[in-house]
Amino acid sequence: MIILFWSNIMADKDLSALRKITGTLPEKISGWEKVSLEKYFSPENLFEYINGNAELFISYNFINMGTLSYSKDPSFKITIDIFDMGKPADAFGVFSHSRENEDNFINNNVGSEYGEGLLTFWKGQYYISILAYPDSGESKDVIKKIAEKITEQIPGTNIKPAIVSLLPGENLIPFSIRYFHHYIWLNSHYFISGENILNLGKDTEAVLAKYYLSGKNRSAAILLLVNYPSIKKAKKAYKNFLLSFIPGAKKGIIRLTNHRWTGSEQNGKIISIVLNAPDREHTRALLSKIKY
Repeated sequence: MIILFWSNIMADKDLSALRKITGTLPEKISGWEKVSLEKYFSPENLFEYINGNAELFISYNFINMGTLSYSKDPSFKITIDIFDMGKPADAFGVFSHSRENEDNFINNNVGSEYGEGLLTFWKGQYYISILAYPDSGESKDVIKKIAEKITEQIPGTNIKPAIVSLLPGENLIPFSIRYFHHYIWLNSHYFISGENILNLGKDTEAVLAKYYLSGKNRSAAILLLVNYPSIKKAKKAYKNFLLSFIPGAKKGIIRLTNHRWTGSEQNGKIISIVLNAPDREHTRALLSKIKY
């Protein structure tokens, strides 16, 4: 009973900042009215709201989320979902998971993506989704106003995870950056193994990005960086990766059966891996440009 009482107190405390954001949204915006009370979900019951996609948020250490909606008539609805991810790095991670572009739909200080009635963006430790159905020019203007009001309630500026700054800028494909903790998301971007051979987890952070390198095959090469909490854990994971994925590789570089090249190295707490490169030279060059 004491533990349950303590947990409820913590849940209320975690929700206070989120309720402040949802509570400041006006009852009416440009003729659109709130049609539902705010509802809140935790990791324990998020499946009730977004069954099939809750795992994504939970893998990024999701804390709580709030949702509400606006409508102008029964056939038009705008739904706002605000996720408290606990820290900016994980808010960026969720935003980066499947983005195809980035724009200044809100302003230049907020990373956002808009298309077909759906706006996603991140500000501070929050990831926000605003969906209008059906999509229309009028609903787009209302979405922008709602987003601006939300960002006004979240202090500070967006700062991407420090590991992102290690990525070389040359030949980087815009908006291909993905930040994550779980090996399932690594495999969704580039399959390495059905097992967690890099020992990814909540105490590690990984970033993946695609690069167009020269050569006959213009398919993108991939650079993966993983930051571990200690050099000891990085060494253990690197040894396991070499044995499991590229046994026999000379100095961490090898040509695979698909005729593409893979290279890797460990630098302190960071493991760097090049995947799908066109040749040995480009593999080495990409590794050499990492900004340790």
